[in-house]
Amino acid sequence: IIPRYRDPDTGVDRITTLDRDGGPAVTITSGSFFAMRVFEECGYFLDNLFIYGVDNEYSLRLRRYGFSIAESKRAVLLHQSGRPTYHKVLGRCFVTYNYGPEARYYWARNSVWLLRKYGLSFPGVVIPPLRGIVSIPVKILLAERDVSPKIRMHLRGIGDGILGRMGRLPRYG
Repeated sequence: IIPRYRDPDTGVDRITTLDRDGGPAVTITSGSFFAMRVFEECGYFLDNLFIYGVDNEYSLRLRRYGFSIAESKRAVLLHQSGRPTYHKVLGRCFVTYNYGPEARYYWARNSVWLLRKYGLSFPGVVIPPLRGIVSIPVKILLAERDVSPKIRMHLRGIGDGILGRMGRLPRYG
């Protein structure tokens, strides 16, 4: 059971993509309650993902084992991803989260890894990460600082995700 996730700055609830059972398809797990049976049957979070995608992987594994994810309408957790900034270019509005290069690496690598592992079983989950793999470097180029290291690490993450290189990243440069 997850709470509603609300951005503390905007007061807007995080948009949740629903599964066929009416619950969130995937979710972050901050503030969640798990029955012990879930861990006994599904195991624990994967250390080799380290950061970014850990929650999505666990959500998909739960679903693969036949569990559902429910959202409490009464519980609210204030949660913000990155340092969002809002932009308008050529009449189109978009948000960037201003993560550092290392975070860009892990997001890209783990997204590719998740696509490889769960894409065929959960095809509806494939579209947002695929869109992000393409759109994130464009958004970085248009609206963020430290463009070169962020895009370089994003591309390195895609490569390592394809090759299946997991675990913590040695000091990057």
